[in-house]
Amino acid sequence: MAPRSRGQGKVVPARAVVTKTPAPLEPAPLHSGRKGLSVLASLGIAGLLLVFTAQVAIAAIFGRTTNGTNTVTALTLVSPTAPAGVYTPSKVVLTWTAASPMNGNGYIIRAFNNGASGVCPTTVASYVTLVGSTAGVTLTDVGAIAQGAPGTFACYLIQTGYRAAGGPPWVAVPQWTSTAAVANTASVRLGIKSGQVGPPTSLSGVNSVTPTLLSPSTAGDLLVAIVNEGAGGTQSTAPAGWVFANGVNRPGCCRTEIWYYANNPGGISSATFTLASGPGIAQMSEWPGVSTLDQTGVQTAVNSTSVTVSTAGATSVANELVITGIESGGAAGSAYTPGAGWTNLFIDDTDGDYSDYRVNLPAAIASETFTDTNSFKWSAVIATFK
Repeated sequence: MAPRSRGQGKVVPARAVVTKTPAPLEPAPLHSGRKGLSVLASLGIAGLLLVFTAQVAIAAIFGRTTNGTNTVTALTLVSPTAPAGVYTPSKVVLTWTAASPMNGNGYIIRAFNNGASGVCPTTVASYVTLVGSTAGVTLTDVGAIAQGAPGTFACYLIQTGYRAAGGPPWVAVPQWTSTAAVANTASVRLGIKSGQVGPPTSLSGVNSVTPTLLSPSTAGDLLVAIVNEGAGGTQSTAPAGWVFANGVNRPGCCRTEIWYYANNPGGISSATFTLASGPGIAQMSEWPGVSTLDQTGVQTAVNSTSVTVSTAGATSVANELVITGIESGGAAGSAYTPGAGWTNLFIDDTDGDYSDYRVNLPAAIASETFTDTNSFKWSAVIATFK
């Protein structure tokens, strides 16, 4: 085969190179802006959710959160602390420490009578009586709970509350209250009780008598002294701070007086009374939660085995402290009996000196009818304190 000559092969045409010219830009359709806004909105919502999540996390730490309309929720209301109550006749004064942070707009107080038990229940449903509401950190209950039977216990539940319409006074439990464990309760024993009762003390010096307490008095308590002496129309003299409540003289027999020291400074264990007509006998007692003299009255009798002593007017409230101081001619073998419902503070049948008290009388004239197996001349004083 003859060799193929160069350049004489098949001619292959050159491949064309095509270059595309970009199409001219067209105006963007109107709906494309909405799409962009939608993207931005989605990003914004995501950001807000992140912020809200952060707020909730912070709220969990600090005990508060936000709620679009009302700024708080029931789950984050903070309960107050250190609740306490003090009983005075027919009322209970409650105090507590402000919730911190206080993210409600007031406090709501509910209660019920717990009978003989001073241990309050731990369920909210037990506290059935609405006592009141306040924006402060104290409240005085003068209602049926505070005026319950002496010797029983009132249990109070103090909670932070929130009402969208504004703070207290509220006449009903607000739509939100703190939901913390029911530990913010106060147990208060109703009825006045004696702090301590000292022994009767006879004449301790020349025309003086010094009653004592078993231990130094507590500051703020009421001190009451019964001072009995021989017949005489002149009032005895007391140490500084003591106030004369009332007294009476039965000629030919005896003189009886009641003295008191309101809100004593504390640390008092004795007091010396100078008598106008000795000899004499005196006795001192201490009473927390009482400070004000309300009513007094006197009575004398001759040759009687039964005597009634009454206040000149009605007591202001129920369950006041009522004390009587009584003296007679006295004689060995006589037997004194307090009035029904009264408790004896001290008794000295030989010398005819006595004192009784009561803390559960209604708001009315207070009186005691006491008796003796022998007939005597008598002097008697009655005083009430609230």
